[in-house]
Amino acid sequence: MKVRDSFVTNSSSASFIVYKKHITPLQTDMLLNHILWSRIQGWDEFYNESTEQWNLVKNDDDVMEFSTYMDNFDLEEFAIKIGLSKNAYRMEKD
Repeated sequence: MKVRDSFVTNSSSASFIVYKKHITPLQTDMLLNHILWSRIQGWDEFYNESTEQWNLVKNDDDVMEFSTYMDNFDLEEFAIKIGLSKNAYRMEKD
């Protein structure tokens, strides 16, 4: 059991790590611009006016790492929709 001794909010944090060796250049662009691509594709299940964009916190030769405090945009479902295989990413939620 977790015991917190400070202010607790309703927000949650999550990170999403993508292994570049498993994705195409198009998938890379779609992940980096996930809000825009959702609008372009008409994927309303991912985008709405209150959707929070994920922040890119790391982008090197091997991985891209995104983080968010409010995971309103379902980046994992988006990854599946754009054809990422399960071994191409890892999702961690707090």
